[in-house]
Amino acid sequence: MTRSIATKALSTAAIVAGTTLLAACAPERPLTENDPRVMLVGIDGAEWSILRRMIAEGELPSFSRIVYGGASGDLLSIEGRTSPAIWTTVVTGAAPEEHGIPRWTVPGDDGEPRLVTSNMRRRRTLWEILSAAGLRSTVVGWIASWPATPLNGFMVTSYSPYATERDDPLRRTANPMKGSLWKDIEGQTWPPELIEEILPLRTTAPELTDADLARFVALPIEDADPVAQSLVQSLRVGHASDITFARVADKLFGEKPASFMAVYLGGIDVVSHRFWRFMDQTHLPATELEKQRFGTVIEEYYRFVDERLGGLLERVDDDTTLVVCSDHGFGPARTAAAIARELSGVHRMKGIVILYGRGVVPGAPIEGASVYDLAPTILALLRQPLAGDMRGRALLDALDENARLAADLPPVATYETGETSAGEAQPIESPTDDAMLEQLRSLGYIK
Repeated sequence: MTRSIATKALSTAAIVAGTTLLAACAPERPLTENDPRVMLVGIDGAEWSILRRMIAEGELPSFSRIVYGGASGDLLSIEGRTSPAIWTTVVTGAAPEEHGIPRWTVPGDDGEPRLVTSNMRRRRTLWEILSAAGLRSTVVGWIASWPATPLNGFMVTSYSPYATERDDPLRRTANPMKGSLWKDIEGQTWPPELIEEILPLRTTAPELTDADLARFVALPIEDADPVAQSLVQSLRVGHASDITFARVADKLFGEKPASFMAVYLGGIDVVSHRFWRFMDQTHLPATELEKQRFGTVIEEYYRFVDERLGGLLERVDDDTTLVVCSDHGFGPARTAAAIARELSGVHRMKGIVILYGRGVVPGAPIEGASVYDLAPTILALLRQPLAGDMRGRALLDALDENARLAADLPPVATYETGETSAGEAQPIESPTDDAMLEQLRSLGYIK
């Protein structure tokens, strides 16, 4: 599909989506003192075994603060599902077969794989539910959110522009499917003019200097083999994405306060996939040179995320509950075949969940939680009715008496309507699809 055709298709879809969803938005209710707020921080691939060890060693002050001052536990993921499916479940409370985003790709009309896009969703997201109630949301970098749909508030989607760098000799792993901002791609923000306000906050992979990477990797690597250089390029892309979205979130959360704020950070997933064997020698040993170069990448990245979390914590006041979660955990790959795809770390079913701040009982354990439970819990914290067709439950054992009151509100049968929840069978194509599909094949996500 050419860029002009793709733009036309996007414009048509956006007009249809805008007409239906704007009609579903109630007039915005201004935030007042004591109104509850929730900040959701999605950290792709965060793993308890690393977090707990580094917290015990005094390495992660921000995580230490929310773990010891809040409620935490394991978060069960969905077997065999990829990031778009799981992160859409987090914000809908629905299973992938219900919400319509099953994996990275779906078959197109011609049988070839097509990247999933937001128009395919068949269940309302938290920001759509809250918009219908007149509450404002600010959402930054959420997986499978492009193109942006209208809402009460602000949306910055996750778009993957690095795949357009076709002259990059390392492009087979240059795009680990983490998004950023692009100058000439439609549909990246709501409202559309927001893109001009936030573009100056973008950092791209080529802009990262050796000094930026030196905290993670022992430089220089100019004499390294192609695999090692490709690994570093993946780090560049994931790190640039996190820097960009963390900056955008800090700006928007501070200047445009909302009842619901959400940001996605994907770099831990990138480095855990690619650098695990240099940290953990139990299954796939590394050479001494490799350990010297890459042995501390993962732990240093956790420190970086802890710093970004510290900045977000400055926005958590007495009316705000912080929810931190991952879509899955991580462990070592057990086959040498994984090295060929540069994936020495693999997903584990149990991720993390941490609640902190307003309405949370400090020290309460969270037991038996799954990714289905996050949307109901966030609705309860925002004093909104739960829905009978959501698969999960509110995590009431972690909440105090006042925060539990919303769970006693009469539930609604569903938040879905025929006008706003139909979903479209086919994704919207974009100018970078071919390159992004090439990346997915190289990483083993599709055949």
